[in-house]
Amino acid sequence: MAAFRLGQGAQARNHRLLDLAACPSTNAEALRLMREGESGPLWIVTAQQDAGRGRRQRPWAFTPGNLAATFLLGIEIAPARAATLGFVAGVAMQAALQRAAYGFEQAMLGPYAEKAESVRLSDAFRIKWPNDLLGNGAKLAGILLECEPAPAGQGALNVVVGMGINVVQAPSDTPYPATSLAAMGLPLSAEDVFEALSNEWAHALDQWDFGNGMDTIRARWMAHAAGLNAPVIVENGGRRVTGLFEAIDIEGRLIVAANGTRETITAGDVFFGNAGSASALA
Repeated sequence: MAAFRLGQGAQARNHRLLDLAACPSTNAEALRLMREGESGPLWIVTAQQDAGRGRRQRPWAFTPGNLAATFLLGIEIAPARAATLGFVAGVAMQAALQRAAYGFEQAMLGPYAEKAESVRLSDAFRIKWPNDLLGNGAKLAGILLECEPAPAGQGALNVVVGMGINVVQAPSDTPYPATSLAAMGLPLSAEDVFEALSNEWAHALDQWDFGNGMDTIRARWMAHAAGLNAPVIVENGGRRVTGLFEAIDIEGRLIVAANGTRETITAGDVFFGNAGSASALA
């Protein structure tokens, strides 16, 4: 079986890698290591995960050949700023898959790639608020961000950012449309996807700059946002907001124009028109 490997950009920033044959959950393993003193920056990746979970403790099914990876980092930062790392993950995943798809198009079509309008897989990836990545409008990947106070205290946080990507297969029993890279016609391996992701994450993390560069991350996120300026429904705790998805603000909150006003939303399940998918993090 092929081994996972860090990209050159990640190596240059001294990111480390723990490649596990199997573990219940890469996020749970990251939190366990941090409670024992690990402070990162460290990636944890596995080829087999049997207790993956998502937002609000929703289960996340894992198929061997898909990607389950978590980045852990000990950092002194306010929790609200740490929460914006989910948007860093979104732009990193989108960039990694766009770049991989573009390379595939070039390899398959050579000088004709730019004119092949029917292929354009590199244009198929969109980021869905708050924590999903879509491929051709269906859920392809998810993000699970978790934080807790570090044992050292004094404002230090243990931050773990879990990223799951359907590489070879999407679950079939989901309440929303789901897809995989293989179903989209991209014959990539989890190892190749992770190498590209580790590079794009390192670059986006530099741009984020402990939250000081969130303007840049926000602009990148908005450039690839799903459902921008379109009807949206947001549900949270029995409350429903219906309107137009206008933007996200500098803190990553959703801005919805509704009934002549602007609603600022911090959490919820997002539906685009009648075909939206409730967010369920990987």
